[in-house]
Parts: sequence; structure tokens; C-alpha cells
Amino acid sequence: MNVHQQTDFSIEDCRAQLARILTSADFQATDRERRFLSYVVNETLAGRSNLIKAYSIAVEVFDRDTSFDPQADPIVRVAAGQLRRALERYYLTAGLTDPILISIPKGGYAATFSLRGTRGAASEEPIYANAYERPRPRPLSKPRLIAAVAMLLTAVTVLGFWSYSFRLSPRKPELPHLLVEWFDDMDGSDETAALARGLTQEIVGQLSKFKDIVVVQPLGQVGPDVGYVVAGSVDMSDESFRFRVRMLNRADGSVLWAHSYDGTTRVPDLLKVQSDIAADVATSLAQAYGAIFEADSKRIIPGAPNDRAAYFCTLSYYSYRAGFDPEARPSVRSCLEKATERYPAYSTAWALLSLIYIDEVRFRYPFDSTSSIPLMDRALAAAARAVELEPTNVRALQAQMIALYFKGKSMRP
Repeated sequence: MNVHQQTDFSIEDCRAQLARILTSADFQATDRERRFLSYVVNETLAGRSNLIKAYSIAVEVFDRDTSFDPQADPIVRVAAGQLRRALERYYLTAGLTDPILISIPKGGYAATFSLRGTRGAASEEPIYANAYERPRPRPLSKPRLIAAVAMLLTAVTVLGFWSYSFRLSPRKPELPHLLVEWFDDMDGSDETAALARGLTQEIVGQLSKFKDIVVVQPLGQVGPDVGYVVAGSVDMSDESFRFRVRMLNRADGSVLWAHSYDGTTRVPDLLKVQSDIAADVATSLAQAYGAIFEADSKRIIPGAPNDRAAYFCTLSYYSYRAGFDPEARPSVRSCLEKATERYPAYSTAWALLSLIYIDEVRFRYPFDSTSSIPLMDRALAAAARAVELEPTNVRALQAQMIALYFKGKSMRP
């Protein structure tokens, strides 16, 4: 169909595309960038794209206070650039055949939506960029609104039953501990020492946003539970600096990941460069398929102690998701069910369990609506529990978004 004639894809289609991006292993973005994308997409779909500014993003997404000054703090501009690059990489890999393209054009932060044309990206036409340039998205019809209310009531009912059934424990399984050492200044100057300490703190801040690792600093004696160490050094000249960073296996000192970064020492650029470096290091190490995941995946031990086995369940899920092996799905589901039973406060396990339930509906052939509806109820309840435990957990928010979408699809005639 000619893209110029197609102007009526729905809000649900756009939300489904957002969910597809957020759950893809090829969308290499930090938690902060994922929240950024969700915010601008949802605000645009709600007809409020004219209100999406650097200030609103900083306050609503990055938890900056009301004194935030976009001119003095470039955090939103830097994150937007990183997010645009992550979207470009996604659409060149896993999203190569996706029907809807989501982008954030330079010069603003509102999302645009395009249908993929038959002649490639050059023929794509944004369907609506903001509330004044295109008609506002159609509101939910009365039948859909009734269906949405019914879905929420069902989710609340099931969640209440589950909450009553479990004696909740504040305990969580053992997660990987990552020690971030103070980075070395190689030339001994005050400027280099300040830059090294600034980079250390920035990277600690970025890593701490990931929920499935524990970040520690060398404030005293380091405990035996620390399995990985991040170390680095900074060299500086009059106009530039080089930062070398590596992640080590603490047990044997082997280097598991290493990278170097170059930047300018000009004051207007220095904060931006530090933020860019910290975000890239954190993503490379702590994302679902990063260096820590790769290292821990090789250490999965059958019959591991319960505290460790629950965390290994999440690794098994990511391994399954990387290849979508249907034969592995039952064992991963069973493992996650046991993990949530033993650790009912483990938000990530609840979120991944919800996604497993959804996969069983999505990839079942032939499709059976009778059995899929109860399974989607369980997926919704698991996702709701994950969000209740950790409202900022990206995996939990993804699971809830996808569960609501597919629950709506399963209820359609």
C-alpha cells in the first residue's frame, strides 16, 4: 500500500511498535534512554507533543528538580543524541522489517511515526509530528474503553489473590556485585585528578540505575561477594584527554572487557563528554546482554544455591530470548515461577515471568483463544506485581505495556 495513502494506523499500533523496540535485544539503550523514549512517544500519542521540552523531560524523566536550567545542564540534549543513535541501530538490525518507524527529529524532542515505504526510508512520510500539524490520535471507542476497564479489574482481582497467597519477604536473590575503583590520574595534576574522580562518580551513578547488579565503591574492606572490578586511568594534555577503562574478574584478574575513550578538555564540552562516556560504559557492562551478562552466563552452575539460582533464572531468560528457542521456554518458565515463589519481592523475575507467559500466547500454533485469556491474566498480574515492587524497573514497565497490549488483542473477535 502506498504510504502516502495510509494515514489511519492506530494508537495501539504505535504503542505495539514502542513495546517491540523496548523489548528487543538489538535496542542498545540505557534505562534512562528507554524512559526518555517511552515518555516522548506517550506524550505525542496523547496529543501533547507541543509541551515536550528539555525542561519537562528533565523533570519528568530524569528526576531533576524545578530549578533545572537546560542551558546550563545538557543532559537532555546528550541523552537525545544517544537515543537517536540507538533507534538508528535498531532499525538497521532487528527492526529492519518493522512496519512503523519511530524517530525523534533533531531540533526537538517530540516523536514522529512513519510507515515503512516499499522504496526504503526515503519514501517514508511522518504521519503526525505534533498536535498542531496532524489530527490528534483517535480516542478509545466506548467498547474498547469498557474492555480496558474489564482488563484492569481482572488484573487487580488476580493480583489480589496472588498477594494473599504469598507471604512476602523483603529478601532478594544474590545479584552480581561490581566494585568501581577510583580511577587513576596518570600525570598527577590537579586537573587530571578532578577529571578522574568526576568520571568515577558519573559511571557509578549510571551503573546504579541498573536493577540487576549491586554497585559498590572501595570505602573500606571489600567483601568476598564482589565478583567484578571496574578500574581505569586518565591521561590529559592541554586540549584533550584519554580515558582507559576495563572490567576484571576479581577471582583471577582476567580482563573481561576493556575500552578507551578520547575527549576534549574544553569546559563547555567536558560535562557532555563525561556523561557520554559514563553512559556508554554503564550500558556496555550492565545491560541485559552486556559484559556482566556474558561473564555470568558462563558461570551458571546446575543445582546452584537458591540465592544464586534465582539470579541464574534471569540469565536463562535472556539466553532464551536471544535465540527464541521454544524448547527452552518451559524450563525457563518453571525456573522463574520458582524464583518468584521463593523471592516474591524480586521485581525482575516477576517481569520476565510475565514476558514468558506472553510468549506462550504469541507463539502458540494453532492459536487457542480459550486458553490464552487465562494465561494473559497471569501475565498481567505478574507485570503488575513487578511494577508495584519497583515502579522504575524498565523490565517491569515493558512487561506491563506488552501484557496490556496483547490482552487487548486476545479479547478482540
